[in-house]
Amino acid sequence: TILAPGDPLPTEADQPTYTERDIRVSERTAERLKNQSKPKNTRRTYRNQRDLFEAWCTREGRVAKPCTTATYVEYVAELIES
Repeated sequence: TILAPGDPLPTEADQPTYTERDIRVSERTAERLKNQSKPKNTRRTYRNQRDLFEAWCTREGRVAKPCTTATYVEYVAELIES
């Protein structure tokens, strides 16, 4: 959900109803993710990017995990501007 200034906050009635299927991956996907091997440099780069995002969230008073779409969009917008 992305709200513009002045838009009302969604109510509980506006929220989607999630099921197990929405939050869990299949065994096959879990195995693939678990067994994928990335070069050390790639893992280091990903970790660095996550750390930068988490630091930005802390400075901006936002939740990093799990972040909202609005938080992610604001972060990307700042990256584009810098």
